[in-house]
Amino acid sequence: MSKQHLDLCCEDLEQRLGNDAAGWNEVIAIVRARQVDLVVLEASGGYERGLVCALQAAHIQVARVNPRQARDFAKSMGTLAKTDRIDARSLRDLADVLARHEKRAKFITAAHDEQRERLVAMMTRRRQLLDMHVAESQRLEHADARAARSIRAVLKTLDKQLKDIDADIDGHLEEHFKPQRELLESIKGVGPVTTLALVAMLPELGKLQRRPICKLV
Repeated sequence: MSKQHLDLCCEDLEQRLGNDAAGWNEVIAIVRARQVDLVVLEASGGYERGLVCALQAAHIQVARVNPRQARDFAKSMGTLAKTDRIDARSLRDLADVLARHEKRAKFITAAHDEQRERLVAMMTRRRQLLDMHVAESQRLEHADARAARSIRAVLKTLDKQLKDIDADIDGHLEEHFKPQRELLESIKGVGPVTTLALVAMLPELGKLQRRPICKLV
């Protein structure tokens, strides 16, 4: 998958489609017509997100695998060449394996969670702002008077942006993830940043019982 297009391989059908709503609808129509109940696709820096959400909304199960897993499977099948079309064929073969796997459920991508994705987006933006703040602070150490004024102005803006996004994160956690937040904040040594990261990246937090937790380990 890329920003502009996706390569579909379903049974003997190979087709390039747009990575947009029209393309996603065509994928859904094809897999429904062929009674496919599992679609495997490769994580592609977020370019796959729209298709994942569209498939899940159509009640079609999706397994999103990371590129290393996809490549390792292709190599295990003797496929060394790498093109978009060849990758699509490998993912088709992987889908056939996972569809019949006794632990199929563990490979299925969890349903779209809009509120958690918004939290992840805010966390990502906060990290970007912090990185910019660190970079500007380091430049300030060696800047002349004129440059220093400019850097301080940028730092002031970044400080405000960080304050605003921290407020947005705080409100979002309180509104949508209050039980998980309270659970984490009850643990000694767990601060706001750790709480944010754990809530954003661990959707199962506070939902698993001891037995499932042991099985996951």
